[in-house]
Amino acid sequence: MAKETEVYQKLVHPLQIKAPEIFESVQLNDSGVMVMEDAGEKNLEQQPQPPHFLEASRELAILRVKATANLESLVPKKVIDSYLVLKEDFLVLLDDLLKSDKLSESKVLLKLKKVLPLHLERLYQKIPTSIIHHDYHAKNLLIQNNGIMPIDWSLAYLSPHLGDLYCLVNGAHTWCGLTRDEILYAYLDVTGYQIVFYII
Repeated sequence: MAKETEVYQKLVHPLQIKAPEIFESVQLNDSGVMVMEDAGEKNLEQQPQPPHFLEASRELAILRVKATANLESLVPKKVIDSYLVLKEDFLVLLDDLLKSDKLSESKVLLKLKKVLPLHLERLYQKIPTSIIHHDYHAKNLLIQNNGIMPIDWSLAYLSPHLGDLYCLVNGAHTWCGLTRDEILYAYLDVTGYQIVFYII
């Protein structure tokens, strides 16, 4: 994907979070080529063991904490602004869905339109801005001797959003039967702050 090299160079690597090293890259208008570190042979989809998913939860917490701490000091404001997704952006996306002929009468979306602004306001007040992988699924989590390495950062952005944790909770339950609480406890063991409300 054309955007992926830029994401690694401008956002992922400056934030000093765990990610493959890029040795060389060529960027074209609508595509790109990267020569990247071989970071592992197996992912969580191939070896869906509970300890791996728990480690993926801890790794997610580590990278979020580190990204939050490094964001303003290591990433230029212009880059932050270009990757930042505001709460209003999510509301625009919801409005776009409701303009669709197939979804305009969706009871779920209409109910969501009433409650989402309040929840977004609370989320953006309580949870610090961090990097969002936006595809934190088993296939993108490589198993290494010293833990888990997320790959494929092409969709990354900046927000307090907790979708990565939500995806991991669902994936862990589907692939190996871990409960939501087990994943959350592993996450909270690193972060120390309460986020349970936001993913119920």
